[in-house]
Amino acid sequence: MKKLQFLLVFFLSGATRLPINFYSEDFIAGFTGNNQQRMSVVRRFFCLFVTFDLVFVGLLWVICVVINGENIYKALEEQVLHYSIETSLFDVVIAAGVRFTLLIFFYGVLKTNHWIIIALTTTFSCAFLIFKVFWYIWPSSQQPVFQVLLIICSFVISWFEAWFLDSRVIPQEEYSRTLSSGEQILIL
Repeated sequence: MKKLQFLLVFFLSGATRLPINFYSEDFIAGFTGNNQQRMSVVRRFFCLFVTFDLVFVGLLWVICVVINGENIYKALEEQVLHYSIETSLFDVVIAAGVRFTLLIFFYGVLKTNHWIIIALTTTFSCAFLIFKVFWYIWPSSQQPVFQVLLIICSFVISWFEAWFLDSRVIPQEEYSRTLSSGEQILIL
């Protein structure tokens, strides 16, 4: 009981705050010195997650094609070569591919620190997916659950990418730049 009281007093007392040292190599990786060749840990994770988005949506699309019980080559020919917005979900994979290309180029290669690119890719992807829901002929498939899952996963992953970049990557890198420049930051 005394330990609980001590911990309660310790955490509630403003005078007993201890400074937290966040100045570690993993936290500020990529911001030491003038060498900007290294990429921060959070930006690397973001780029990895964007890659996961493309691979996951592609895998779900292949599962949707195979689950209908058709020959895989015939189904791929029908979905890709004889593409129709009403019956094919290949455009969802193309949307993920365009999102992947833009995000990796701007945030991986150019190391952009602004949210506008992720906002545009998320907006256009979600607008396209909403349009696709209304335009797609749902009764044409035997198992519409996987098609619905493909569209929902693409929608949710694109929003998670936007959230992660805006609330994790950009603020943490800005904080790391401030720490590496030698400025003092007051943590309350």
